[in-house]
Formats: sequence, structure tokens, C-alpha cells
Amino acid sequence: MPKEDLVPMHPIGPEALVAVEVEDRVVVIRRSPIPHSAQSLTAAYQWAIARAVERANTEALAPGLILDVRAAPGRNDPDFENELVDLHRQIEARFDPIVTLMRTSVGVLQATRLARQLGISDLIVQDHADAIALCQAR
Repeated sequence: MPKEDLVPMHPIGPEALVAVEVEDRVVVIRRSPIPHSAQSLTAAYQWAIARAVERANTEALAPGLILDVRAAPGRNDPDFENELVDLHRQIEARFDPIVTLMRTSVGVLQATRLARQLGISDLIVQDHADAIALCQAR
């Protein structure tokens, strides 16, 4: 899988690497396994969202987006979850559906709880092929 774009290292630091890729006509924002502070993660995702929108507007892509967080360390602290709410609002303004790709069943449960609590209608899956198919189906 090509790593086409990486977050610039200067304003947010190396701990916040987030790749923006296109796979099978679907934009994928893939998070690295390096632990992130809520603030650096927010900066990285804001950059990635802008880049994903740019790519979706200039290429013939499916309308969905995959947030691939399989490599990311698990987190459920309130600061992190609050940052996710704002980021999600930015993403859902442009992409439908939003499919979150998780590594573990525990991650799926946590993401499902958070989505339900926040009124978010994300699709949460563990299989990459399922995530691609869901994004291409709409």
C-alpha cells in the first residue's frame, strides 16, 4: 500500500504521523502506532481531513472514508474522546459513510459505545475488505 502523503514534521511533531491514502477508489486515513497526545492527534487529523477532502474533490473516488486505527494504541481518556467529537464533525461534513477499521473486539466495543454516546452513525468493522465494500456501496 503506497504511503502517498505524510503529515509534515514541523508544526505537530513526529509523534503525530497520519497517512492519507487511496485504496480501491476509497480515501483512507491511517493512524500510526506511535502514541499521540490529544492535541497532536487533532492537528494531524485536521491536516489529514483537509488532504482527504482535496483528494476526493479532484479524483473520481467513492463518497466514503475509512479511518484505519488498527495500529493505534487504545485510548479512552476524556480529552481524547472530546477531541474525536470535533474531528468527526469535520469528517462527516464531506464523507458518507465513515467506516472505522478496528483491530480488536474490545476496540469495536469502545468505538460503538462512543458512537452511540455521541450520536454518531459510524460503521465499525474489523475487516479491511468489509470497510472498502461499505464505502463503495453508497
